[in-house]
Formats: sequence, C-alpha cells, structure tokens
Amino acid sequence: MTGLNATIENNKIVTSVTSATSSLIGGTYPITYRLTTDTVTSDSYLLVTVRDPAQKTPVRVPVDPRKKTLRLPKIILGQVRALQVCLTPQGPGGASDTPTVRLASNPGNSIVDTTTLNNLRMRGTSDSITANIGVIDLTTSQSRLLKGGKSVVLDVNVSKTSTGGNGACDFGTDSTMTLYPIGLTQVRKTQVVAKK
Repeated sequence: MTGLNATIENNKIVTSVTSATSSLIGGTYPITYRLTTDTVTSDSYLLVTVRDPAQKTPVRVPVDPRKKTLRLPKIILGQVRALQVCLTPQGPGGASDTPTVRLASNPGNSIVDTTTLNNLRMRGTSDSITANIGVIDLTTSQSRLLKGGKSVVLDVNVSKTSTGGNGACDFGTDSTMTLYPIGLTQVRKTQVVAKK
C-alpha cells in the first residue's frame, strides 16, 4: 500500500508510515503478503493499525460533583486528516448511570453527529471536525453527572475512515479521558444584613 512500509525483522513484520503527514495515520489498513512453497503461491492479508502520535487528549478533567452537564476540553487531533471521532463514556455504575456525549451546537451539513447508546460519533472533513471538537458536552438526565463520587472515563478514538474502516469506533488512534469529582471539603454560609 502506498505510504505504508513493511519489512521483516527478527521473524517479525515491522510496519512504518513513510511520512509524518501521511493520510494513513489514524486507521487500520490491509497489507498483502505472499506465501510460497515449491510451486504453490498463496496471497493473504494482514490488518495493521497505524496510530497518530501527535493526537493529544486531556487525561484528567476535574468536575464539580453537583453538575448535570459539562463542556469537555478540546482534543488536539494531530496529523490525521480525521474523518471520524468517537467518544464513548464508561458509566460509573450501570448503563443507567452512563452520561451522554453530544455536540453542543448544530455543526451544519459538513459533519454527521450520531448519538447511539450515549456515544457520540462525529464524521466529516478534517476542517469541520477540528472546528467542532471544542463544542462537545457531557450531560445526564440523572440528578448528577458523576454519581457516588465516582469518576467517568471517556474512550476517545480518532481515525481516517476513507481507507481505514472504522465504523465501530475502534482501529484508530485511541486514548482515554478521566472526569473526576473535585473534593468539596467545606461549605460556608454568609448572611448579608441591611445597614440601618
């Protein structure tokens, strides 16, 4: 495949991207390999996942435990010409406790916003994804976003789908973002009295 190099080193197949700005970064791609025994030749395929080292996801995000909604910090996509970004929350308890990830504004026709089972899947051009990656909210219909003082972990996956095939929110550059409750140790009440 153009842009992807494969060699055999110490009986292992080693793959590398030939350019730091390759459109292959952030996806899973097939490599064709050939096995030959005497006069019999057989071709097979090996799927290789190429990740984008320049992608940066905020690792730990402090959250007021009283909140029902939160604007997520912006994710840096790196070199990938991203066509799909997936954010999938892991609930603190069961499925009923899992918050929902959604776009906070209407991005228009250049991007598809699909929310299924609390998961947000953004598909579009690199420019449209980059413009909307900073307006993502985490929200819940429950009384609190974080229940019982437990953290919520978001799985983040970024990929180029045109040649990678990432319909199930995997096989791209993946990372996690942990939302944890800020400890509130003291609440002070202040009474204001009108001056006579």
